[in-house]
Amino acid sequence: GAGLIGSSIARAARRMNAAGEIVAADASPAVRADMLACADQVRAAVALIRARHPQVRLALVGLFDNADWQPNFERWTAAEERRNISAALDVYDDALRALAARTPQAAFFDDRAWFRRHWGERDAQGRPAYARLAFGGKAQVAQTRGDAPTNAVLGDGHAGSAWNGLWASDFVDFLNASFDASIAPITPAEIAGLIDPDGRWGLRPD
Repeated sequence: GAGLIGSSIARAARRMNAAGEIVAADASPAVRADMLACADQVRAAVALIRARHPQVRLALVGLFDNADWQPNFERWTAAEERRNISAALDVYDDALRALAARTPQAAFFDDRAWFRRHWGERDAQGRPAYARLAFGGKAQVAQTRGDAPTNAVLGDGHAGSAWNGLWASDFVDFLNASFDASIAPITPAEIAGLIDPDGRWGLRPD
């Protein structure tokens, strides 16, 4: 039931968090095995859901690369570290991508590809080189940290409203494309109106 599903996903999350502390410096088979074990917990959760609710449509979301999280911008600047991180995350994402491909009414959402498409990535020296995004106004949202809506990341380290609004917009598009969900799209103007309702931050269209 729901308790077993939640337990499976929680175990996977704990294993991935533990692996994240060492994966940048370790490309060993043990790391690969740990990532596959995480993906196997998701496979077990999918099986439990489908056993009870065969009609449910499933969106399997890949891992985010915490090297692209603002509190970690000074970490993992060496090319080998970034390669190790990407390789480990590829193991997990490829397993979920294959699971989605063989599971009826399931689809895989590539979270790392989503981030790169909008924000870009670090430069060749491992330094932040991320894009700034506009939502129709003169101001832009940067991969900076703070509670103003022009920061992509909140002061407490969580993704901010602009980041979440953009992600939600693209996820709705993904659900519509994958499952013919017929959910109304979320426009940039709607996101700007939500995070900057009176226009004082310059994010809304003029």
